[in-house]
Amino acid sequence: MNKILKNLKLGKELFVISLFFASYIVYNLFSAPVFLLNDTSTLYISQATLDGVDVSARVNLFYKALLSVLFLIPIIYLLLFGIKKKFKISKKQLTLPMIIAFTGFSFIVFDVFRIVSLQSIHLLFAVFILSLLVLTLAQYNRQLRFIQTPSFYSLVFLLSGLLFVAVLFLFNSNSFINSHLAWIYFLIFILIIFGFLIIKKFTGYSINKIAAIGVAFTLIPIFIFVSTELLFLVKLKLDFYIPYKWVFMGLVFVSFLIIGFLVWKSKLKISRNRLNLFYSLSFLLSFLLLKLYSPIQEHPTEMFELANPANALMRIFKFHEIPFVDFMSSHMFSEQYYGIIHSLIFGYDGSLDFFSYSFFNKVIFYVVAFFFLNKVLQNRTLSVLFLLTFPFISVLFCASIFLGIIVFFSINKLINNQTIKNYLVFCFLLILMIFWSIDTGYSSLVTAVFFLPLMFFVENKKPNYKNLFKTLLVFLIVVAGLFITFSVIRSPQYLLDSFTSALHYLKANQAHGYSEISTEYSHQFYLLHVLLPLISVISVLYIIFILRIQRESEITNKRFLLKSSLFLFILFLVNFQRGIVRHGFIEGQDTFLTCTFYIALAIFLISFYKKKNLSFRYVFLFEISFLLIVLVKYFPLYQGKSDMEICFTESSLVKLDSTFCSDKFQSKILGDKEFAEKNYAEIKTFLDQNLSSEQTFLDFSNTPMLYYYCQRNVPSYFCQSLQNVVDDYLQIKNIENIDVKEVPVVVYSNYPLNWFDMTDGVLNAMRQYIIVEFIYRNYEPFRVINNHSIWVSKEFSPSFSDTVHQMDALVIEPKTYDYRKSAGIINDFFKKSEYSDLQLLGKGEIIPDKYDGSVTYSIDKKTGCGIPVFVKIYVNEPVDGEVINVVITNDECYIGTVLFTIEKNRYEYMLMLSNHYLWYVCKPTYLNIKLDSETEIKMVEFYQDKRYEY
Repeated sequence: MNKILKNLKLGKELFVISLFFASYIVYNLFSAPVFLLNDTSTLYISQATLDGVDVSARVNLFYKALLSVLFLIPIIYLLLFGIKKKFKISKKQLTLPMIIAFTGFSFIVFDVFRIVSLQSIHLLFAVFILSLLVLTLAQYNRQLRFIQTPSFYSLVFLLSGLLFVAVLFLFNSNSFINSHLAWIYFLIFILIIFGFLIIKKFTGYSINKIAAIGVAFTLIPIFIFVSTELLFLVKLKLDFYIPYKWVFMGLVFVSFLIIGFLVWKSKLKISRNRLNLFYSLSFLLSFLLLKLYSPIQEHPTEMFELANPANALMRIFKFHEIPFVDFMSSHMFSEQYYGIIHSLIFGYDGSLDFFSYSFFNKVIFYVVAFFFLNKVLQNRTLSVLFLLTFPFISVLFCASIFLGIIVFFSINKLINNQTIKNYLVFCFLLILMIFWSIDTGYSSLVTAVFFLPLMFFVENKKPNYKNLFKTLLVFLIVVAGLFITFSVIRSPQYLLDSFTSALHYLKANQAHGYSEISTEYSHQFYLLHVLLPLISVISVLYIIFILRIQRESEITNKRFLLKSSLFLFILFLVNFQRGIVRHGFIEGQDTFLTCTFYIALAIFLISFYKKKNLSFRYVFLFEISFLLIVLVKYFPLYQGKSDMEICFTESSLVKLDSTFCSDKFQSKILGDKEFAEKNYAEIKTFLDQNLSSEQTFLDFSNTPMLYYYCQRNVPSYFCQSLQNVVDDYLQIKNIENIDVKEVPVVVYSNYPLNWFDMTDGVLNAMRQYIIVEFIYRNYEPFRVINNHSIWVSKEFSPSFSDTVHQMDALVIEPKTYDYRKSAGIINDFFKKSEYSDLQLLGKGEIIPDKYDGSVTYSIDKKTGCGIPVFVKIYVNEPVDGEVINVVITNDECYIGTVLFTIEKNRYEYMLMLSNHYLWYVCKPTYLNIKLDSETEIKMVEFYQDKRYEY
């Protein structure tokens, strides 16, 4: 022992291994603590005693665990150090056990954070022990040295995952296998090691050639998906089940024979690099298959967001409309393409089966993240391991925005080689990103505007203006060609109107933003809103400086790390506005605020890591990323099962046989009859009985999924027809395209009213006041059906049972609309054009002593004849903050109330009066203005809105 202590040196590999060993022991000893109070030597009547909790036991647990770790780590380290010396084990040979140990220790930490990882921890410990045994065995037999190399273990790790998925798929109904999936993987892991040893011994083939012969196994995840989807296709089209497992095994067997034969005959040569890529990417897809792919799902109950992909699909296949030309959805092509793929395979049938392909978006993100991490870590297996084990992948990368990294790769390639091709790829990629998703496209475009000139600067290069000019010329020719083509199909004015509508929606931050961005302005608020952007700005400046002056790198890809970090920092700053507008503290989330900050800073810090050991770079990236998220993130972290744990315990492939063999199986989405009966079944029946196939309805209830469930076209450019019509221009355009004869029905509101009738507390009748006036002028209440108030055209006489369905009792109640400070803003909006869009109808005349404590003005017949009317109120000596009540009445009934708030030094205010339903029913004659302070009403004027005609 003294000799060991005398020669003792601190090795990072041994320390990590010792840490995992000690943590695993402590974890198993103390992971299920019991704090029952059994000590009755002294009686304390306290809260803990009342609940039977032993406080001392809780304290003892902490110190027992602490002391155990402090004791075990040095003991285990000394033992391992002695073994290392005795068997002459090098640091390089300890790399693999160290990676496994680090991953296992990380899972223990995750489990403490309540990210359940029990099966994964035990599996990793078993693999860890196996790696130590193999390492020891290889020291005695030089011919077995290859089995201790990281490259061999990487192959075994990846191939085991592929075969594990195949076994799970083939035996998905076997209860024993389903209950011991982690150990099945471990068994496969061991068998593959022995399989390689046996094949190598009897054939003399190299490991690389054996892997090449078995490269057909990399098609396993694709074949699982194909065979499962083929079962659906045949069942839904021909109504019988195919032996999908035999189809899968046949595909694997045939591909294995063909590829294996070609490799064996040396007619197909696959390099080690390509082999590693195939196995790594295939393993990643297998992992995603277990985690994300749900062949059969429960019927989604959401009636708002789902309308974007659903209505888009319906408009393409049922009504033959062109995306972006005839309609637009909020998240663009990223929520349309998977439905299009599904419909091209299975045909469009108006079901929600297409939603089973929505996981494609996550697959794309993981694949992009894999290639990016491979450039960072320079090791594909470690990249896959990172994606498989890191618990906060979507937070680290901000999945919805991170796809912009594709633009970075394009710019990087362009800077190195300024060909016309690379310029064109860059230009069209930016356009494609915008059509892919507005959020990703906008962030990528603005980031590219800043990043591309910076790259020319730091690389001390000039743009190739000749090629740039040619690129712009080709780009403009292509765009012009597309415009001419679509102009022939539609018309130039139609295209211009669609483009203008899209622009109005895209720039509508004011329509979606909150008044406050947080309910509390704690130090965490300023950490995220001030310190993170400041760190990013400083980092950006530092990176630009270093890239400009430092031409050589201490590590081979330091410049790549710095460039990618620079791009991600800028992307973070550009996208930061989303958290300021809406998706931030006020909604209890911070992911949009942090965006790509975590991965940008982590990569930036890695660039300072001078050692070339890629394993420790992986460890460093993992540690830094985890610590950044844990220390910076404000809102609660994810608690549940880790991704690996989900694969072992909750894979959707488990018990797939029983689902397929069920007599109830009719589609991929399990129908929910109760949901249909409650939300849309009777509405659909009503529409089918009274409308032709060409006719449709207008949704004013913000439940746009009704269009899809009823299979009626959307009378709007937007798939979420109400929520996206955010300003006056879009409202006017919307009603200009509505023929009441073709749209004889309105779904006016939910009944009773809910959040969708007053998004962010603003009633639809206030937000979309032009559309609601159109409804009041042309439609009237009919019945309440499926908890929705249904209105019909005044010239439309539908047939429906009056004895079953109630009338809308809410619509005839006088409404109160509080415009707060917007009354002054409305006046300024019209004032800037000198009220050219309005026609003065006249001034209100004071009726003395009509009501006590108020000023009453008359409304003449012309003003109150059911036309769109604003009232302009002039005040003297405004008292800041005073709330003014404007009551609309006649001699027989109370029509409604409009409130607004007086502001200091503002003397003119405008309010909409005619967005009250009773305005059109009761014929208003008086405007009664109640005052509680020294503010005086100087005059009122009535204006007709002339921007649109019904």
